[in-house]
Parts: sequence; C-alpha cells; structure tokens
Amino acid sequence: MVERTLTPPEEATELLSDHTDMDRNPLRIGSSERSGIRVELPDDAYFEYVWRDSAGRLLRDPDNPDSNRSIWYGQVSVIRAPGYRPHPVAVASSELARPQGELRRERFHSEALGELRRVNSYSPSGLAQQSLPTILVQDGTAFNRLGLLPQMVDILSSRGLPPVRLVLLEPVDRTREYTFSAAYRDFIFSDLLPALPELAGEPTDLYLLGASLGGLASATLALEQPDMFRGVASLSGAFLGGPDDPDPYESSSEWVLRQVSGGRPLPPRWFIGTGTIEWLHQPN
Repeated sequence: MVERTLTPPEEATELLSDHTDMDRNPLRIGSSERSGIRVELPDDAYFEYVWRDSAGRLLRDPDNPDSNRSIWYGQVSVIRAPGYRPHPVAVASSELARPQGELRRERFHSEALGELRRVNSYSPSGLAQQSLPTILVQDGTAFNRLGLLPQMVDILSSRGLPPVRLVLLEPVDRTREYTFSAAYRDFIFSDLLPALPELAGEPTDLYLLGASLGGLASATLALEQPDMFRGVASLSGAFLGGPDDPDPYESSSEWVLRQVSGGRPLPPRWFIGTGTIEWLHQPN
C-alpha cells in the first residue's frame, strides 16, 4: 500500500480524482482538509488528480512534479506507485512518430441525427482497399490523438495479430448521444453501417470499442443488435442508469446488468477493463 498526503494550494476549493471520475462528487476542501488529504493506493496504482478553484480553473499539484495529459481534463497530476508498469504495447506505440497506415477523413449526412457527421477511418499500411475486420470506436478522436490507437494497431499487426480497420466516430453531444439515445443507435444502424463500405472500406466482422460513456454506448448498441457484432470492448464503462433514468452520474440503477443477467442475447466476445480504485469499478 502506498500512502500520500495531498496538500491543497491556497486557492483550491475541490479535489478531483480517479476516486470520483474527476467531476462526480468532488471532495470539497474545508478547514479540516487544509492540513492535507491522506490517500491510500495499491502498490501498482496509477492515480490522476487535480485541484479546482472557485472559478472552475484546474490546478496541478505544485508539490508533485509528475503529470500526464488526461483525455478530458488536459494536464493533471499523477501518482505512479512503485509497482505500476505501463503496458508494453502502449510504450511501443508512444515511440512511433506517426501511424504507418492510411487515415481517411469523410463527412456524410445522417438522416437519424439530421446533420453532417465526421467519420474517420484507419487502415494498416497497404490494406486500405481490402475487406477487414472493423472496430467502431466511440470518442474516436481521443483514441486516435491521445490513445494512439492507430499506432497500437501497427504494433500488434507487426507482431503477427490479424490486421483490423478502425472507424473513429466523434460525437457532437457526447452525453446525450451515448446515454441510451435511440437517435444515436439509428445513426449507427440505419445511416453509418450501410454507408461503411463507401466511407471506410468493406467490413468482414464488426466490433465495438469505447471508454466510460463510450463503453456504455458500445454495450447498448451490442444489446440492440447482438448478431451484428463479433465482440465488444469497454474500458471503465459507465454502466449506470437506464433508458428511463439516463444520467449515469446521478443514477444507481444498472439497466445493462439487468439485461445481461436476464439472459438477453449477447455478441460472443466481451472485454471489460476497469481500474480497481475508480468509482465505476463495482458496476463493471
């Protein structure tokens, strides 16, 4: 176990961290917290946190030189426990200056959403014209630019894994679209998938990938049309709420779990990844 005492800067009014999804129930700084906030972490923990002042500005910890770029919050402070080791594929991907394949950018009109949508796709080098297994990636811009997912595809392909195509989707209103939205599901099934051969290339098998709300969206898409997808990967899926109670930050119900437990048909393969100290660990 690793123990740290976090001392708030004078202007800090809240502590946002992985314990609270950075925004969910942030720890408010009162007089008793001014002397320091004790944090206990597993020996292999990777823990992000940031202070927030009364104006809503995020402040890195001046007492901690270690930081990293968060997908949602910019530069945040980090505690890396002695046993923490990044995945070797992530390390190798970060060492690639750029993806080796072809990134294709397209726009098309969605009848379901009534607007133009961006659809970017990535195919490994030399395979842009081939039919490939295809992963629909929610929050595709973040997975591309910060998650370096195309580089990971390159690394894994070079190590002998079958090549795949990435379809990198970007929401306009992430919370509305990813929380049990019938219009977003219609966009995927009625607009995107029929146009996919022209927009990105012919898919052989289809898979789904998403993180947090993107993991929830991936799960609900899979539950709607389980025969359409070969597999689903969800990272820290926001598996709280339901169609009649769609706010995962306020709800304690677990609609997705009820569907799975009730025997609803599922795609054949699932991957669920979640941290052990985050607020979404239990529903995952």
